Amino acid sequence: MQNINIGNFYFIDDAFLNKYPNLMKNKTPDSNGIRHDRPCFAAFQDIKIKDIFWLIPISSDIQKYTQEYNKKLNNQKAKGIQNPKCDTIYFGKIHGSCSVFLLQNMFPVILRYISGGNSYKINGIPVTAEIKTENDVIKKAKKLLKLAIHNNPGIFKQDVLKMYADLCDELKS
Repeated sequence: MQNINIGNFYFIDDAFLNKYPNLMKNKTPDSNGIRHDRPCFAAFQDIKIKDIFWLIPISSDIQKYTQEYNKKLNNQKAKGIQNPKCDTIYFGKIHGSCSVFLLQNMFPVILRYISGGNSYKINGIPVTAEIKTENDVIKKAKKLLKLAIHNNPGIFKQDVLKMYADLCDELKS
């Protein structure tokens, strides 16, 4: 695999996911032995280190994440916030279907950890988000990463800055 196409979806190798216990894991094979790995949206290439890409896991469990989204908004309302918002969970369209982009689970990765070098495809065509969804998700992801860099590390469910440093070290060696 030569590169990651921003806006496509990819699968992450289990070896990488196992290195970081707070990352969402791939699902175990079903009773027929078929893997159902979690697709991740390729949001953007890192500005400083071009070999690092930022990916966002997605889920089809709309109900679960609607509840989590509403809980976050209600917590803000309880604190007196007039216009609560949630940038860590985004509901968007992929091939006309609603999916959940889990920005709170965003992480950096390098090419060697993309499973099999293949993007997520349906009928041989790479899966992409609708343009509005893609633009909104990338904008939110960059905003959250800036916040994390400027001393708000609790935004993400894992230490993305440590992961980033680990990947930089790995690229140097």
